[in-house]
Amino acid sequence: MLDERTLERLTRNEADMAFKRRVRTIFEWIAPADGMRVYDCGCGRGFYLHMIRAVAEARLFGLELDPDVVFKARRNVVASGEARVVRADIYHQPWPDTAFDAAIISEVLEHLDDDVRALR
Repeated sequence: MLDERTLERLTRNEADMAFKRRVRTIFEWIAPADGMRVYDCGCGRGFYLHMIRAVAEARLFGLELDPDVVFKARRNVVASGEARVVRADIYHQPWPDTAFDAAIISEVLEHLDDDVRALR
């Protein structure tokens, strides 16, 4: 579990209180730990992966569709430790279903035409 002081430090530059609550919820559900394999589907610039990297030596994986955003995520996350960010479509993911210990899919489903298919 992420302690309150660490959470505040990691989100100190975030003004959006709803976003801060989502961060807390994600960390409560995932409880990042050393050695975990964590997948962020729709990782954007890698914010959650970067935060997990700050609290655990987890193996990090991200998927993002936009090539410019993938570049930014790689720059932000991969350089800071073991991580892999790929450009791929949520409907055609490059990993098997059982590859991860935890998965994040935050603020993604509302942008998809077929959210049920994406979750499968």
